[in-house]
Amino acid sequence: MMKKSLCCALLLTASFSTFAAAKTEQQIADIVNRTITPLMQDIPKPVLISPARRGGTINVRYFMPHSCHKALVITGAIALASSCATDGTVAHRMTQLTDYGDINIEHPGGCLDIHLTNEGNEPSSIRASVIRTARKIFAGEVYIPE
Repeated sequence: MMKKSLCCALLLTASFSTFAAAKTEQQIADIVNRTITPLMQDIPKPVLISPARRGGTINVRYFMPHSCHKALVITGAIALASSCATDGTVAHRMTQLTDYGDINIEHPGGCLDIHLTNEGNEPSSIRASVIRTARKIFAGEVYIPE
């Protein structure tokens, strides 16, 4: 999803004349592959895991390029929760989970609950659900002239 968002943002800021000459989807794809795709290199974002400290399932620190993030991205949290329930992973060895269900991931900003189910026996059939809460960003007053 991040790559699509970044690609859309770059497309919106790119010179219109570059794309105006393109007549087909293939020509547009070629332009994107030559100009935009090289800018979208993945930046590793390591996650350190440790045993839970506050009653959760696992404790994590998610690092952005220049700092430790205060929370977790949802996609990363789902991947981490899935690894806790997948036999043979480092996270599974650390948590020693025996079943699917609620995974409580502790992070510097609090915790995040991921609920896992698996109707099959393969890691590819794991399903995750997340309840995300909103936080107040700002409060204020708006003046509306009569």
